[in-house]
Amino acid sequence: MSYTQRKQLAGEIAKRCVDQGYTEKSPEFVPCIKAETEGEIARRRRASVREDMAAANSVDVTCREFFGAVRCN
Repeated sequence: MSYTQRKQLAGEIAKRCVDQGYTEKSPEFVPCIKAETEGEIARRRRASVREDMAAANSVDVTCREFFGAVRCN
């Protein structure tokens, strides 16, 4: 993830906390940022695991024409 992408994500996370009613000066803002960041990390890890599982379960299929019919294995 590039610096620009990280900066954009940090802004999105801060916006989530503001949308929940926390102001940047409230004492609950920092714990909200931490919770949202941990949630984002967990979501990305789960997505990565799902992608890895999908890639591991993929099967290569080869199809060939055989006397006018198509056979795949």
